[in-house]
Amino acid sequence: MFNWLSRRIIARLPSRRGAAAMTDVSARGLHFRPPNGQEQTIRWDSIERVVAIASAELVGETAMLVIGLIGGGTATVTAIAPGWGQLIADLPRFLPGARPADLWRLEMLDGKPVEVYRRSRNSPNPDARE
Repeated sequence: MFNWLSRRIIARLPSRRGAAAMTDVSARGLHFRPPNGQEQTIRWDSIERVVAIASAELVGETAMLVIGLIGGGTATVTAIAPGWGQLIADLPRFLPGARPADLWRLEMLDGKPVEVYRRSRNSPNPDARE
C-alpha cells in the first residue's frame, strides 16, 4: 500500500531538476528561489494541506513536506533545505491547527504519510473577492 502511495505522490511532484529550493521562512510565507530566477513566495494563506513523508525510497531523502496549494499545485521541502528546522517549528504559528513537529515526526517513523495540516472549510479563502 505504501509503495503504491509513494509512487503516486512522486509522480505528481514536479521534476527536481531545475526545481525551486526553499531559502527562507517568514511571516509572509515560504520563500523559494529557482536556479535561474527571481525569488517566489508561497503565502501562508494559500496553503491548503501539508503532508509529511519519510522513507528511504523517496528521492534519496529521508523526510519531506508536500505542501498542497489552494487552487491546485504542490511544493515540496526536503529536510536538507535551508530553513527546514524553522519551517517545522513555525507551522503551528502560521497555520492555525497545524500539528506540532514533535508529534508528527514520531509518526513519520512508521513510513506512512502523516497529515500535518488541512485548511478547515471555515478558513477564509485568499481568492475570495469582497
